[in-house]
Amino acid sequence: MVITEWLISRSVFGSSMSKGMRSSKKPTIRQLGEQVKYMDEEINRLSQFLNDELKACKEVLHRFFLELDKSNIVVLAMLENDGKLERVECGSCELINNIPLLDGLEQDKTCGHCGEDMNPEQKSLEDFEEE
Repeated sequence: MVITEWLISRSVFGSSMSKGMRSSKKPTIRQLGEQVKYMDEEINRLSQFLNDELKACKEVLHRFFLELDKSNIVVLAMLENDGKLERVECGSCELINNIPLLDGLEQDKTCGHCGEDMNPEQKSLEDFEEE
């Protein structure tokens, strides 16, 4: 519905269509070709506009995540300096996970890289209850 209104406002369908009245004559092949060419140009302009907007959004997100990374480095350094950071190697993917040791913050033993339990060979409380 919106595209049709946009095309009518751009007079793609001719002046009689934009007034809500049908033309008594059918458009010629040349007129139809011109309309198709015009619509194609408008679609290309719209596509270029959306492409440019997407590039701008990517740039903003890139800068945002760079700043977030800087903040994370500072927070991790402060936690490590205070002895409130534990570095745990995942048993599955062997990558290092940083676990903050703060009161009131539950420690997640799931690897942030692969999603697996970081210590699969370690028995849980449920394993001991089964025995």
